[in-house]
Amino acid sequence: MKYFYSFVVFCLSTLICYAQNHPFPQNLTYTLGTIKPDHKSIAQLNSDVEAYYNAWKARYIKNCTGKYYVDFTDEDPSQITTSESHGYGMMIMVLIAGYDTSAKTIYDGMYNYYKAHYSSGNNKLMSWQQPNCSTAGGNDDSATDGDLDIAYSLLLADAQWGSTGTINYLQEGKNIINAIMVSEINHSSYHTLLGDWASSTADLKLSRTSDFILDHFKAYETATGDIHWNNVYEKTQNIVSYLQSAAANPALTGLLPDFVQNANTSTPTIPTGQVLESLQDGWYSWNACRDPWRLGADYLITGDVRSKTAAAMIINWLKSKSTNPANFICITRLNGTGTAGQGELAFIAPYMVGMMVDTANQSLLNNTYDWVINAGINNFTYFHNTIKMLCLLTVSGNYWPPSAATTGIIENPVDNNSAFNVSIVMEADEVRLNILTNFNSTASIVIYDALGKQVLANPEVLNSGNNFITLSTANLNKGLYIVYINTDADKKMIKFIK
Repeated sequence: MKYFYSFVVFCLSTLICYAQNHPFPQNLTYTLGTIKPDHKSIAQLNSDVEAYYNAWKARYIKNCTGKYYVDFTDEDPSQITTSESHGYGMMIMVLIAGYDTSAKTIYDGMYNYYKAHYSSGNNKLMSWQQPNCSTAGGNDDSATDGDLDIAYSLLLADAQWGSTGTINYLQEGKNIINAIMVSEINHSSYHTLLGDWASSTADLKLSRTSDFILDHFKAYETATGDIHWNNVYEKTQNIVSYLQSAAANPALTGLLPDFVQNANTSTPTIPTGQVLESLQDGWYSWNACRDPWRLGADYLITGDVRSKTAAAMIINWLKSKSTNPANFICITRLNGTGTAGQGELAFIAPYMVGMMVDTANQSLLNNTYDWVINAGINNFTYFHNTIKMLCLLTVSGNYWPPSAATTGIIENPVDNNSAFNVSIVMEADEVRLNILTNFNSTASIVIYDALGKQVLANPEVLNSGNNFITLSTANLNKGLYIVYINTDADKKMIKFIK
């Protein structure tokens, strides 16, 4: 008991004392049964991330009199940046903190840039594009995906640095989350709108699959206590499920379109022509290319099997066409015909994250990782290179949720030779454990608080396979807790924060 008390105190002090609470590298193991590239060591994966980050930062991070932004001009010389690129950059800066000692300075400068370039529709959201460094706020309306990532980054920043400094990251995160709910969510069906400009009857029925960032919605609910975010999460899952069904796409490729019509109904439809950007709005194209990354990330973090099913369906179709990353189909109709591109980094890096949901993809994941790593930054533009940066952070185990309340992360790496492995998900007033074991046994499950005091003890009968165990935390105070799981053959510890 004395040893365990010392261990808990050490864990707590480490969380408090570092300048970053989650410094890079985090080396996380995600939801039980997911995979990462296994042909390289963890140290090599982290080194790859660092090397690419150095090149990405040098090329894209720009200083606008102390207000930082991500350079967009190699995509469009008439615009220096967009809210999409800004959200990407803000997430990257929080996740890389601990490696880059200037990450917080840059992040705060990016926050200030966001605040100075607010949307004309809602001043808590960001104007979706800026033509120059000095353009005043309110020059344009918003785009939902950029706001979603900016909001998530602020929750990450609160977890990383705390909110007692110059910027109250948590409050600012809640402000933009609430603004998204007000201006970028359909309040009758709870699907994501295209931006705060969507007001016509037709626009209120539209959605864009690149805005289906499911793990963000879970984090918003946790941060704000607004249960409507669960409505958004469930509606999004329902749209994805229907679009992947035979009723919507008889070819059953799993591919999702750039845009969705009639998203406010239980039977959303795939555009047959232009609804916003091009005649390919109903194709798997430059918006939807991010879907395997976002769906895969949700399963990695939340463990929702619907996201695994959705990502796996896309990857299984992809594998049926080619297992050579250079030949992966990158732009296509949803039935897989009319293909118009291969070798596009912005498609292949997200495919890589989608592969992580299933152990059957291990060899393909390794090969795809090598292709992505070898894709030279000078051969692609901002969109490709920035998506690659975020996907590398994810695939290396360095994408983490802003609160332990939404995590499926385990403290012990999955060990195939171990008697059992465990993952944890924290809900409002309960902890859900998933214990995967290869034999029948009895387990002692004990929870200790941060001072080493036992607060709960529970015996459980484990059967070979997955065991889902729910423990009430309704009577526990907020804080750090350690779960100690002991069987005759093995023991493990795992922590959560209420």
